[in-house]
Amino acid sequence: MTALETFDVGSPKNPGGCHIGLYQPLLNQFLLTVNNIRHAQDIALIAINRYPLFLVNLVTADNYSENLIDNLCCEHWSLPSQQIAPTKLWNYANFIVDAEHLAENPSELDLSEEKQYLQLCWHYLKQYDDIITRNTYAWEIKKFMAEIFDFQSHPLARCNNIPIQNLKKQIVAELFLCNNIDSTRTSIENIITKAKNDHDLVF
Repeated sequence: MTALETFDVGSPKNPGGCHIGLYQPLLNQFLLTVNNIRHAQDIALIAINRYPLFLVNLVTADNYSENLIDNLCCEHWSLPSQQIAPTKLWNYANFIVDAEHLAENPSELDLSEEKQYLQLCWHYLKQYDDIITRNTYAWEIKKFMAEIFDFQSHPLARCNNIPIQNLKKQIVAELFLCNNIDSTRTSIENIITKAKNDHDLVF
């Protein structure tokens, strides 16, 4: 897998759709934009080991347009400081700031590694969602068969799909502790492959 395969421009999928910016207040720059609030919240929590990221509703800015800010250029945009409301550390990932205005930021800091890290987090969160979607029907069949024929020994016949929950925990732990993007990617791919083989998952 190359770095480009994990890249998502992060713009709304439909005109007027959700567009959330992940803003790093110490740098006064956006590091990622996404089109899914739940993913934005998860990424902010995973990245807390590195820095705080505030969730910003970009659509509310008076100068917003869908081609103004995305992951190709988001680090060149910032917010006036008064737009970030103080909030408790343990609650900030649930607090979405409505942007009043997006300001250009000419900073020349090299943020490529951090952008790649956040893209990696988003990539695997989306991949996990795809795994859930692709396997839901198979789980329903196995659950139905277990109820009819009492196949209680089958791991996916039990409630709550414990293997798939553990898969997300392992992926998030690797992302949370990431020191090297390539080795983290390799570790997660190995975790996913093992889960596929051990639990008969569809990918």
